[in-house]
Amino acid sequence: MTETELQKLKALITLTSAFYGVKIEPVVIQMYADDLADLDFHAVCGAVNEIKRDPKTNRFPFPAVIRDRISPAVTDESESLIAVNKVIEAVAKYGWNGQAAAQLFIGELGWLLVSLEGGWLRVCESLDADNLNTTRAQWRGLAQALIKRSKAGLTAPPSLPGPRSGALSALTTKLPEFPGGNTDDRK
Repeated sequence: MTETELQKLKALITLTSAFYGVKIEPVVIQMYADDLADLDFHAVCGAVNEIKRDPKTNRFPFPAVIRDRISPAVTDESESLIAVNKVIEAVAKYGWNGQAAAQLFIGELGWLLVSLEGGWLRVCESLDADNLNTTRAQWRGLAQALIKRSKAGLTAPPSLPGPRSGALSALTTKLPEFPGGNTDDRK
């Protein structure tokens, strides 16, 4: 933003805060302006106006809310929902004998779901109108777990966790000494 636009942004922040019945200190107005300065001024104005007209908004919006209105974030939930629906769509569109085309259509996350469900043929055979909603919900949860594992850098199959450095055995081997004598009855 230009310096002129930054001054107009500060005025917009001040007016919008008054709209919501909030008085914001000048230092906080500067923080808001700093958080929004890299965005297009007209986009910020448009987003603020949209937020003011939104009946669900009943408090002065944080910069993150304004930024999200301009450029909505892609969430793990939305990505998993799309991946699952691409698998379901591909079953109808390509059928059991269209595996190669289906794999290209579905994408990496969706195809990992297919693999974990036993492969393309198995998915095509098992998916029907009776289990569609249940399967969709289960796959969505699995897709979200796969996204989280991927973000954590975990690509190998999950393994069982080991004991936590003998913490439990250390607690049960010797009871603490109490004033007035040891209460360890195991002797």
